[in-house]
Formats: sequence, C-alpha cells, structure tokens
Amino acid sequence: MTDAWTNSTVCRQLMSAKGMNGYEELRKYFVSQLFQILNDELGLNVGVYEDMLQGDDTFMNTTELLQTR
Repeated sequence: MTDAWTNSTVCRQLMSAKGMNGYEELRKYFVSQLFQILNDELGLNVGVYEDMLQGDDTFMNTTELLQTR
C-alpha cells in the first residue's frame, strides 16, 4: 500500500467508520466505489486486466465489486 494511504488520517477515519481491518479492504472499497460511479453515472461496464485487481495476497472479482457499497 502506498504511503499516501497509510499516512492519511482521512483513510484511517474511513476505515474505522466502515469497520475495515486493513488497507486491502480500503483498496477494495475504493475500487468498488469507482466501478459503481462509472456504472451508475456513465453507464459504463468496467473491464480491467486481472493484474489491476490483484493486491498483495488477494484478488478482487469485478462482479463482487459492483455489489459492494
């Protein structure tokens, strides 16, 4: 995870408010929100390369991301 997120008070507050246990959950939330905005506001169905969705030890499923809010 980048220092921008790990050093951010706003990120820590959001994680606390949403009950997130780590930055990987924050990353998943961020990508989910981005996908949802693109879908809701612009009608875009997101397609990405697999490596964009891979974290340290996790993989994000695009179908799950669109259902997470």
